Amino acid sequence: MNLSARLVACWIRVALAMIVMTATAFAQEEYDEQTIAEVNDHFRTGAQLYYDGEYDAAIEQFESAHAKIPNAIFLYNISLAQAKKGEHEKSLETAERADQFGGLGEAERQQNQARIAALRRVTTAQDASSSIAKRGPPVEPLFQFGTAAWIGTALVVGGLVGYGGVALIDRSIAADVDAYRTAAAAGDEERYEELKDDIRPRQTTGRVVFIVSSLAIVSGASLLVYDLLLHDRNAETTVSLIPVRGGFGVTLSRRF
Repeated sequence: MNLSARLVACWIRVALAMIVMTATAFAQEEYDEQTIAEVNDHFRTGAQLYYDGEYDAAIEQFESAHAKIPNAIFLYNISLAQAKKGEHEKSLETAERADQFGGLGEAERQQNQARIAALRRVTTAQDASSSIAKRGPPVEPLFQFGTAAWIGTALVVGGLVGYGGVALIDRSIAADVDAYRTAAAAGDEERYEELKDDIRPRQTTGRVVFIVSSLAIVSGASLLVYDLLLHDRNAETTVSLIPVRGGFGVTLSRRF
C-alpha cells in the first residue's frame, strides 16, 4: 500500500473514532457546552471538506478546533491534509507536533509515528532531488578516450622522453667533440682514434633514438586523432578553423 492510500485509510479510522469520542473527551475538560459544540462543528466540517478534496479549507477548520480546544487529533488531521497537498515538510512538522503533544490513542499514536518515519524518507528524497537539480546534470567530457587514444598518449609521452634522451647524449658528446678536434689539430693520432671510436657509436645511438622517438610521436598523434575525432564514440566532435587577428584559431566542439 502506497503512502497516500495508507494516509487515507488512517484518517478514515481516526475520523470515525473521533465522531464517537470527541464529546466524551472534551466533556472531561472544563470547557462549556457551546465551545465543545463549536469544536465538534469544526471537526465535522473539516472532515467533510477533506473528503471533498478541499484541503486548505479543511486545515482551517481543524486549526480553528485546535485553537479552541487543543488536541493532538486535530494536529494529526492537519498533517494528513498537508500531505494530500504535497506539503510533506509541513506535514512532517505537524505530525511531530502531534506526537509531542500527546493524548492520541495507542493505535493513532502508532499510525502517526509510522507516518513520521515515512514522511522523513519522503522529505529526504526530495531534498536529494532538489540538490541534484541545483547542481545540474553531470557534464559529459568533450572526448572519451578509447584503447587507441591511451596507446597514442603513451607513444607520444615515450617519444618526448626519447627526445630528452637525445638531448642528454648530444650534451655528453659536445665536450668530447672539442677534444677530438684538438687532438686532430695537434696530430695526436692515438687520442684522435680513441675519441673517434667513442663518439661514433654515441652519435649513432642518438640518431636511432631520435628517429624512433619521432616515429613514436607521429604514430601516437595519429592514434589520438583517430580515436578522438574519427571514432564512432566521438563522431559528433568537430574541428573548426576560425579567423582571428593575425591568423586562424582552431576550435573543438561536440554536439550533445
